[in-house]
Amino acid sequence: MPRWSTKTSRQGGYILPLISIITVVFNGAKNIEKTIKSVIGQSYQSIEYIIIDGGSTDGTLAIIDKYRQDISTLVSEPDDGIYDAMNKGISLANGKIIGIINSDDYYEEHIIAYIVAESRKSLSPGIIYGNMNIINSEGKIVHTLKKSNHEKLIPRMSMWVPHPTVFVSREIYRTIGVYNTEYKISADYEFLVRSYKRGVQFHKINKIISSFQLGGISTSESKKILQRKIIEKIYIYKTYQTSPIILVLRVLGYVLHYLRSKITFASNTKEI
Repeated sequence: MPRWSTKTSRQGGYILPLISIITVVFNGAKNIEKTIKSVIGQSYQSIEYIIIDGGSTDGTLAIIDKYRQDISTLVSEPDDGIYDAMNKGISLANGKIIGIINSDDYYEEHIIAYIVAESRKSLSPGIIYGNMNIINSEGKIVHTLKKSNHEKLIPRMSMWVPHPTVFVSREIYRTIGVYNTEYKISADYEFLVRSYKRGVQFHKINKIISSFQLGGISTSESKKILQRKIIEKIYIYKTYQTSPIILVLRVLGYVLHYLRSKITFASNTKEI
């Protein structure tokens, strides 16, 4: 049995709401242990930890098994991509608030207790998000994302929320739906825009919530991902954006970004 209760518990006379944390992983043996430790090491005591594995063959499951007593639910089976796996986790979650931390990411210490405290300030279900460190392969912080409040960025349809920092009320998933698996790269972005357009409250906290580790994707794969992202973002802009001028500017921005990546790739692979 997990060391946490999967039911609401008490601490100092206060009823602790159950928080569900979902980790999605496929062949993530390199970093999964750090992710797991960042969840099970939290000081908050009412956590339901769900791991959705896509059928890993690289030793990931052996690492997960070391911490099985701290995991509420483990599913290991093929899936239809990362967002399908996230949706599986959401369907199994019982918590009042749901956080998703993937196998290349990890939470800051004591952050779940802080998120719960922040959630108590709101009278209606919402989305909490914050700042995120970007870590290189050597474990050093290379950048900290400190996004402006969403109200300033949503008119430009920018990705204003780092997804590894996001905590969503389960009621929101029930009301507006989960991740649209037609989007293979940008479903998290589409979900956040959809939430905003449906009037969901966003609450930004000026605190580092999680860290994202770079690496694991080759330059060639990154180009393909960027191409797909451009196509998906164009469709999302057309679906949610009313201003054709903003749509054109955003699309041009992504195309220029893609062209710059091609030039960089060509210069880095030129024979000496």
